[in-house]
Amino acid sequence: MKSDVYTKLPKRVYARGEIKPAGNAEWYGLTKQEWLDIFIAQGCMCPICKVTNKKFVTDHFHVRGWKNMPPHERKKYVRGILCTYCNFRVLFTGVTIEKLENAVAYLRRWEARKPR
Repeated sequence: MKSDVYTKLPKRVYARGEIKPAGNAEWYGLTKQEWLDIFIAQGCMCPICKVTNKKFVTDHFHVRGWKNMPPHERKKYVRGILCTYCNFRVLFTGVTIEKLENAVAYLRRWEARKPR
């Protein structure tokens, strides 16, 4: 019998009674349950676009030596679970808070002057 938690999960995350973390959770030093706990804590959705029924990936901070780190060290750099679009298009490698704030300011300037 499914618990209430599983009824809230997108079908791509939960299927046939088994937790299916996106990607290889072990590669990031996470157990399936740890991956699911992160996803549930985010409200079972992408924390950026707030969409629930997409394919999800494990987002991590890109740090030098990642591939040579043991999994328990990699776990420290996991930021969350994102949809593939937000992971590859919004939080691409090299994005900073300053760049994102600049993007917000740019869009706000457009909103202020766009035709109504």
